[in-house]
Amino acid sequence: MRSVREAGRPAGWRLVVGVLAVLSLALVPAAVAFACTPQAVLRLDKSGYSGGERMGVSGSYFRANRQLTLNFEPGGAVGTVTTSSDGSFTTSTTAPSDPGSYTLSVIGYEPDGSVTPGLPARASFQVSAPSPQPQPSQQPAPQPSSEPVVLTSPLEGATVSSTPTLTWQLAMGARSEGIEYTLNPAPGDSGYFADDRTKRFHGLGDAQTTFAVGNREPLVPGRWFWHVLVSDPMFNFTFSAPRSFIVTDARPRIESYRIDYLACAKLVTIQFEHSDNSENAPRAAVEFRPVGRGRRVRRSLGQTGSAGLGGATEYESFRRPRKLRVGRSYRARLVLIDRARHVTKSRPRRVRIGRC
Repeated sequence: MRSVREAGRPAGWRLVVGVLAVLSLALVPAAVAFACTPQAVLRLDKSGYSGGERMGVSGSYFRANRQLTLNFEPGGAVGTVTTSSDGSFTTSTTAPSDPGSYTLSVIGYEPDGSVTPGLPARASFQVSAPSPQPQPSQQPAPQPSSEPVVLTSPLEGATVSSTPTLTWQLAMGARSEGIEYTLNPAPGDSGYFADDRTKRFHGLGDAQTTFAVGNREPLVPGRWFWHVLVSDPMFNFTFSAPRSFIVTDARPRIESYRIDYLACAKLVTIQFEHSDNSENAPRAAVEFRPVGRGRRVRRSLGQTGSAGLGGATEYESFRRPRKLRVGRSYRARLVLIDRARHVTKSRPRRVRIGRC
């Protein structure tokens, strides 16, 4: 039996109540989700900058993997940035050059071209005038050296290779005449170094300011002293103040190498050219490795015929070692070993031990 209240209501009231219930089920969760979504946050590393200073910018709670545009207000767009998978980003930009109050805004757009909800995010900052740059002190201009020649490289006491390059500067009107270097810095006649077996002198061109020690005459290890002889327009000759540099013991260099086998004489002949800066001549040997399988054969040649000087051509010959088999081919390497136990090996040369 219906109640009195129900009997007095319109017939469609149940339909209205049902529709409202359905709408409440759809709208309430959406409203709750909107209320719980964090607002995008834009941060600056400072609140004030000098004109042209770098600004650190970061943001969070933006849409993930979205491209955003950074704008100065006033000023306009200054760049773009893409958010990470968690909706954050970190970037930097340059503060405006003019002093004043500014706002940095970050805005993004939806695929349909509309502005992303909750944007733009903004952060305000101040720009002050750039700090004045200190004026350079009024120092007197450097005066040219009164010396007719100044040695420039290598520096005093520097460690160099056995083939260094020496450089100097000439005063106006000065001409280069020669360069002298030695292990013995004792003074000799007319400003030259004292006579010594290591002393070397080379003539120079008038305007020459560089001299390279060649591979054919490497410097032996030790402290070397050098100076440059120059002349002036009145043909007065003078040496620069001397300098020194240190040369270390370098490994030998093989400039050329050839090996042959004289079958009828059963002789192996070797011709090679090398350079080395050791005081004593390096020892030499030849290594034979069979083409294919087989054991290595080594033949010592003893000391080479030159020490401390490069460019010497050596000739060696020896009877075929018994372990070298007739009819086989070998890859032969020349090996040089100096007193400091530096080892240098040539590229292999193929030689065939043929029959007469």
